[in-house]
Amino acid sequence: MERKKGKGHLNISCQTEGDTLYIRISDDGVGMTEEHLRSLRDSINRDRNGDTDNFALRTLNKQLILRYGTQYGLHLDSAWGKGTTVTVSIPIRLSV
Repeated sequence: MERKKGKGHLNISCQTEGDTLYIRISDDGVGMTEEHLRSLRDSINRDRNGDTDNFALRTLNKQLILRYGTQYGLHLDSAWGKGTTVTVSIPIRLSV
């Protein structure tokens, strides 16, 4: 991982669309290449027993999907030189 020179910024925002809450966490760091982003997305969406890479993101995504369904979870976007955004989607109304 590379570090951005100087101060970075973190932005956290929430938005609702229909019955879904989107929580977006964005930074203006160095971002990721398409290849690294694709690899990270693949990593958090697969069961890899014994694999400790990206463990926290993978576990969080898996728990969101198990609890709320496959339409919810984590989504990652990034552009090299521009930063990264992680979006968490969860339902607003929980069924009991």
